[in-house]
Amino acid sequence: TDFSEGATKFFIGTLVLIVGAVLYTILLMPVVNALASPIYDIIATQAYQECSGYKLPRYKTSELVRSFVSECSKSVFIVGVFTVAFFLPLAAPVFFILSIWFFGWDHMDRTLSLMGFGIGKRFRFGLKQSLACISLGVWTYIPFAGTLLSFVMSAAGAIAVVSVQSKKDVQNLGEKTPA
Repeated sequence: TDFSEGATKFFIGTLVLIVGAVLYTILLMPVVNALASPIYDIIATQAYQECSGYKLPRYKTSELVRSFVSECSKSVFIVGVFTVAFFLPLAAPVFFILSIWFFGWDHMDRTLSLMGFGIGKRFRFGLKQSLACISLGVWTYIPFAGTLLSFVMSAAGAIAVVSVQSKKDVQNLGEKTPA
């Protein structure tokens, strides 16, 4: 009786942790990212300008709305991936790797968007720099590190863009920051 009671408690506890982690990833993380997106943009801008020496276009109020909408649409994507992986468990490992890439690309995408790149160019940049995206994205799956390090990851995404960008990527920025 004690063994079955202990096993039941262990099973329920494990189930609660798994369900909690999934709900955290699907619901809480995207909400936090959407609400904090203007702060992330400011951090990414500062990090990019400090590391690259290029000024990003001036942040406009319309960027606040764009950033929020972008975060919300990424949340819809995340929920879609989890839903498909739930109903197609054999595809789950592939979706897991894709989600790691996606979360890393998301960190870099903020800076690319601030640079004025359209969604197609930002996506191609992420595909071309897949290793950098995966390296950034893996941190998201360390429990609570994704949220705790989110501000740092905004800066890391900007620094990653600086380290992998080409001269062509910065030609539309033009103005260098004063030395």
